[in-house]
Amino acid sequence: MYHQAKDEESQLLVTPGAVPVPIRYIHLWKAAKTWEDAFEFDPLMIYMRAGKKKSQSITRTQNLTTLLAEKRRRTILTVNGGGAFVIAFLRVGEDGPKTPSGHLFTWIMSQILRIFSSGATVEQQKRLEEAKTKMTVLVEETIGDRLSDMVYIDILATEPASQGRGYGGALVEAINDMADLCGKASWLMAITHNVLFYNSHGYQSAGKCYMGEGNPTWTQEPIVVYMMIREARTKHETTPAMPKCTKAAKLNFMMLNYETF
Repeated sequence: MYHQAKDEESQLLVTPGAVPVPIRYIHLWKAAKTWEDAFEFDPLMIYMRAGKKKSQSITRTQNLTTLLAEKRRRTILTVNGGGAFVIAFLRVGEDGPKTPSGHLFTWIMSQILRIFSSGATVEQQKRLEEAKTKMTVLVEETIGDRLSDMVYIDILATEPASQGRGYGGALVEAINDMADLCGKASWLMAITHNVLFYNSHGYQSAGKCYMGEGNPTWTQEPIVVYMMIREARTKHETTPAMPKCTKAAKLNFMMLNYETF
């Protein structure tokens, strides 16, 4: 899906004791609610809704369905049992032939339709297509062929009651650690008010696109979406890099450094 990593925390540092763990099935319902609540007033989400908000039950069910599917094929870590979580794509370029970047990002962007297109209005469909087009171009211009060998942070969300405790920072650093272990750079997309947060965790802006620009039905300022990239740390800065980010290596790393399932 499109990425707008949401972390509404006021602080930038990682709080001691905020330890990310692999998400468990018992955490998913709470995580689905966290996802809904964290993005309720998000500017990009407001734009994508185009004035039509789905019912709470539908939104939460869609979130839960997505989390159930992604738990089996992506890395999902949580703090506070679903009160904050991150979804990351670490399988890119792991084993076998590298996935063509165009095909990979087409798959990522296709998740937009799965989440939003059911019962979408004409205007919502128009904005979905706008997001897909602009974000695909942004990825091609800033990452290009590197895409198939990078870690992608898809979603970062913290429930309102847990914001300001450093949970989001702890989750991002956990993904950073895994990326460094594999010797891979990381990327994500963020809107303006999240840029400083990601800067504090090693991500730098590499480009941007404007959602809503030229759309006569959108009367507010265009929403700026930034491409954020973090290069892998060298072996002198962190754990020695590995030639491949294998599933076994990731699980071993998580077992040694974080609480397991």
